[in-house]
Amino acid sequence: GLKWADFEPLAQGQVTLALTPNGWGAKPGQLPGWLLLVDVKDKIEPLKTRLAQLRKSWADQGQAVRTEKIRDLDFAVLTFASEDLGKILDHAFPPPAGAEPPPKPAAPPPKLQWFVGQSDSLLILGNAAADIENVLARQANRALPSLSGQAGFAAHSGPRFRDATAYSWLNFKTIVQHFIFSMIGKVIV
Repeated sequence: GLKWADFEPLAQGQVTLALTPNGWGAKPGQLPGWLLLVDVKDKIEPLKTRLAQLRKSWADQGQAVRTEKIRDLDFAVLTFASEDLGKILDHAFPPPAGAEPPPKPAAPPPKLQWFVGQSDSLLILGNAAADIENVLARQANRALPSLSGQAGFAAHSGPRFRDATAYSWLNFKTIVQHFIFSMIGKVIV
């Protein structure tokens, strides 16, 4: 029931995809967080309607859905098995012809949770409630450090990206630190 084609016509402003540490590497199996933020500008009511349809469609299909409050806003929490996401990705990006399927894991696959909600004209989709809380706090003008406060980003963004249609930035420091610490842990053990 979650199709980008249903939401894409609503996108009227900035679209942001962010990856966050989310405790990545702190505990086994912890994945990075991600956020998708879409500004719908004046299409607030159509967005509310689409989100209500999404909740209903998800529930009608027998999928687990619950509501969780984050800063007094209701977010639908969609829960599904990680293997279901794999099927979707395999359908979107089929493996090469003749490729062997990956082996089945011995343990049951972990459950994934996606939070879907709206704050004014902002569609918010993500997998970590704490990251969504930070976005909502910034939206409420609470003084929190932002990406522009990071020296690495500030040194490379500047005025040349102000009018860009799209750009990306990746902080390799977090990724390198994670791999270094995981390698040190393997050597010590």
